[in-house]
Formats: sequence, structure tokens, C-alpha cells
Amino acid sequence: MLCTGEHFLELVHPLDRSKAVFKMNERRCGDRKTRCFEIRLNTKAVKVKSEINAFTFGHISDPIFLLDAEGIYVKDKSEKSFFAGTLGTLKDITERIISQKTIESSEKRYKHIFDNANDAIF
Repeated sequence: MLCTGEHFLELVHPLDRSKAVFKMNERRCGDRKTRCFEIRLNTKAVKVKSEINAFTFGHISDPIFLLDAEGIYVKDKSEKSFFAGTLGTLKDITERIISQKTIESSEKRYKHIFDNANDAIF
């Protein structure tokens, strides 16, 4: 459980804040197209326990999380619904992203070797 008393955007990596604001506004106006999205946390604001958060692969130097959130609505006496907030979970998917990037890199390397080979390959 992450409970810091801070606004959610203070926990989001500065480069992902505009994406987070867009998703929050999308939910508030009822035009949500996605439930989950990938986001990085500001590791200076949040102590993230991850075995690989010091590992850098290409542009991945901050842990990446999958945010799964659902809006919470309350009804007043006239039964009109109002947006009250968001409840969500974060799952560290950094290892999965690094694995995907590693596989993509390997596939590109072997495709290059295969495409540029002077000998027949069976």
C-alpha cells in the first residue's frame, strides 16, 4: 500500500506527468478509453524497492509500473453521481519491459546477420 499524503502527480516521474493528467481527465469526464497504463514513478519522491531499479537498459533507468485504476463515484440525495477520487494498484513491470527490449534487440541482431549473410543458411 502506498499512502504518502501527497497528491498522486507528485509521485509520478516528471516526464510522465502529462500522460497521467490526460488519463485522469479522461476518467473524470467519463471518456475513459483505457483502464491500465504504464507509468514511471519519481524515485526521488518514492522509495521504490526493486532489485533492478539501478539497472539501465537503453532508456530504462527508472522502474516502470502498470497503473490499474478505477474511478470512485458517490451519489448525493438526488441520486446524481459525483467523481470522488481514484483507487488503483501499481505493479512493477520493469523486468518484463527489460525482457521485451532484450528479445527485440536479439531479434534485430539475428535478422541483420541473416539478411546480410553471404552464405546460404538452412
